[in-house]
Amino acid sequence: MDFLIIGILFLLLFLGLADNQTIPAILPLLIDSLHITVEQAGLLAVFYSVAAAFASLVTGIVSDHYGRRRFLVAGALLFGFASWLAAHAASFTGLTLARGLTGLGAGTISTCSIAFAGDWFDYSIRGRALSWISTAYFAAPILGVPLAAQVAGRLGWRDTFYFFAVLAAASALISLRLPHDRRDSGPSSEKWKATFRACRSFFKRRDTSAGLVIAFLVSGGLYGFLYYIGQWLNSSFGVSTGTIGWVFMLGGFAALVSAPVAGSL
Repeated sequence: MDFLIIGILFLLLFLGLADNQTIPAILPLLIDSLHITVEQAGLLAVFYSVAAAFASLVTGIVSDHYGRRRFLVAGALLFGFASWLAAHAASFTGLTLARGLTGLGAGTISTCSIAFAGDWFDYSIRGRALSWISTAYFAAPILGVPLAAQVAGRLGWRDTFYFFAVLAAASALISLRLPHDRRDSGPSSEKWKATFRACRSFFKRRDTSAGLVIAFLVSGGLYGFLYYIGQWLNSSFGVSTGTIGWVFMLGGFAALVSAPVAGSL
């Protein structure tokens, strides 16, 4: 296996996951600094999630024809620029728009990193490669969130977004080491028609439609719980931002241990 490619794709996936999961940890700081209500703070998640879902759908389709690599680099650059804008946001509106742009970058990275691995690695080792890359789902709460929360608690929430802006810029540079996609010279009208036919077929099938609904309900319920847990810990028990980060790390370790156990059951 090419561990350089695995490492780059891991870093890209880690970037988006750690950023997204850090927001609940620093939410009390955002609410106090921007003088907003808990309900208003939920708009940060809405704008981010809608943008990420849109980017995932569009870039997944378009990258089938133009290649994943260019979208990974562009997604990381957009992510870094949006994080820089978030750090400089002078109002809640500015921060919300910046988070929407961040969602576009994160959705692009999330979709194209997994798709790149699926394209590049042979079927015989694809599962192992994806398992290594997918460890980013556990590394984000174990490493990324506590570190970002410590930065926010000691230096302020704006420095957390500077941290992710620098990480995104580094990820974009490292992504240039990815090999060029194995693609034909360019998409034809027939290829586009075939793509749209496949998309229509996907949404018409009852099994895939049911899977989408189940994934939406599970993800929505889980993230709805996680998004406000930091604010609840802070308002109910006076837990600091740094400590909230450690709580997320503990949850990440629990997920790391329970995942293989659940698989065996």
